[in-house]
Amino acid sequence: EVTFRHSFDVGSVRLTERFIHADPPSDAERAVVRAHLKGVLAEVPKATGTLVGIAGTVTTVCAVAREIDPYDAAKVHGARLTLAEVQRVTDRLWALALAERRTLPGLQPKRADVIPCGAEILLAVMQALGVDATTVSDRGLRWGLLVDRCGKRA
Repeated sequence: EVTFRHSFDVGSVRLTERFIHADPPSDAERAVVRAHLKGVLAEVPKATGTLVGIAGTVTTVCAVAREIDPYDAAKVHGARLTLAEVQRVTDRLWALALAERRTLPGLQPKRADVIPCGAEILLAVMQALGVDATTVSDRGLRWGLLVDRCGKRA
């Protein structure tokens, strides 16, 4: 049962374009992103169930944390990604220049520019909800829409 859902007007591309201008991103830029997310997530209730992260950022963070290269959906889908893993990967992503991020095992080079902010969003959401892990889903919104429309479970 879904106990809370909300679409926030934040995303890795939006935050990167708005706040990130250095390569690698500076500590000051990360602090601005964190403060922005803290404000956006201030009213989020603590989680009472399982957090499920879908597609994009969460699958990338999982693949980087576990060095899954090449990407293998069977190793990512259903994985339990801990807060400690997310913190470790997020810290690493912010410390690396774009060219270095592009070479990380598990990270698709096309995501390298926006992944520090994406990982920061995931970390901030987990902290705001008070969870110590998230279940990773390789399936995105379109998959859920198809399941909903067709009435079948995946």
